[in-house]
Amino acid sequence: MKSSFWKKLDTYIDELCRETISGCSCLILQNGIEQYRKYAGKCNLQTGEAPNENTLYRIYSLTKLYTAVAALQLIEQKKLRLDAAVADYIPEYKYLNVNHVAANGWNNIEKTRSPLLISHLLTMRSGISYSYDNDGPTMCQTKREVINFRQQKKDYTTQEYARLFSRIPLAFEPGTHFLYGAGYDVLAAIIEIVSEMSLGDYLQRYIWEPLELENTMFRFRSIRDKENLCQMYQRMENGDLIPVADKDWFYQPGRKFEEGGGGVLSTLDDYMRFQQCLLDGGIWRKHRILSEGYVEMMHTNVLTQEQMRDFTIPDYGYGYGVRVRVKEEGKTPVGEFGWYGSSGNYGLIDPTNRLCFLYMQQMIPGDDKEIHPKLRRYLYEDFSKD
Repeated sequence: MKSSFWKKLDTYIDELCRETISGCSCLILQNGIEQYRKYAGKCNLQTGEAPNENTLYRIYSLTKLYTAVAALQLIEQKKLRLDAAVADYIPEYKYLNVNHVAANGWNNIEKTRSPLLISHLLTMRSGISYSYDNDGPTMCQTKREVINFRQQKKDYTTQEYARLFSRIPLAFEPGTHFLYGAGYDVLAAIIEIVSEMSLGDYLQRYIWEPLELENTMFRFRSIRDKENLCQMYQRMENGDLIPVADKDWFYQPGRKFEEGGGGVLSTLDDYMRFQQCLLDGGIWRKHRILSEGYVEMMHTNVLTQEQMRDFTIPDYGYGYGVRVRVKEEGKTPVGEFGWYGSSGNYGLIDPTNRLCFLYMQQMIPGDDKEIHPKLRRYLYEDFSKD
């Protein structure tokens, strides 16, 4: 379909590039057939370079879907169990503490009453925090510990980073609430331990190679990769876009750390192929990376009604690494799933309409709460028009 068919979406993307972001890329498939492709704005304002099919993006938390599939592969092969304790693989997690915050704000640190499980990591019900998003005691200590760790260890491994979080009291008893946090970085270490491979080597062999993803990586492989990387920008209060220069140390050759929660670089077409594979039940051409049943389990909401109140995206629940729509809104059907990244990347997979949507941008903060609902609304308004 031509851009004129996707008029509302196309107009909105042009508006974004004029008023909000430097540039972006967008791709829509239905039944595996390309319906819309757009490269807009600039991937580097200083050089005037426009994005294209070779442009690399920091996909940030879209990485979590790769890590979730890797863990589910190992579970399907019975090399890992959902109900296994994290301490079975990382002994430092055997004795964990938890923060109990009383109504008056007083905080007590106590021993956890139940073990932290693999399922808790996969579903963001571990109580492990990121170092942002809230001012609770777990987040505050996480921020301090992560800063100190990175100052003391300039080059660290995925497993060393995972052990760091065992020292920090959890935000709640494992399994009782939802908190978006660094659990996938711990899960990445467990994948390494079980598979006896680095996370990157595992993903390369069992996901990226079968799907023929030639431009997906944790680290730059060549000068060309560096040249293809989209510039990251920060939007200032006055609307100016300022280049961000300190976001790329993770990607330098020789770095040991592979962040399972957000460290992958990829192109629009590579990540869309992965999304299409999930839409098709875990198969691409003749390559099956995961059984249909496990893919379905991945995008089934696991949150209780109480835990749904912890989730910050209205009308969605959470499965294994993905949001899952649980209430129809306008033309958006129940069962649509996907995720996003902190720089504004946004993936949507719709089994009802056999639709895949992927949008890539590079801006900090990503303005996802403003941009993503509009992208989804215009996508479905264009798609559903007579």
